[in-house]
Amino acid sequence: MVSDPDWNCTSITPTLSCSYIGPSLAVGASKDLLLNVTVDGVAGDVVTNTAGVSTGPFNFDTDSS
Repeated sequence: MVSDPDWNCTSITPTLSCSYIGPSLAVGASKDLLLNVTVDGVAGDVVTNTAGVSTGPFNFDTDSS
């Protein structure tokens, strides 16, 4: 799964959810999250990856750009 202690990830197949639990980030800073996955199946199967990002309750920056 994820080996970075600043991230807490849980999985309920087929969904993986990760939350950043590390120290606060400075304005304009970011924190990478690298996921390594293995996909099982047969030739012709369709795999769709999606991702979403949401802010926490203490994010006071209303500029979404």
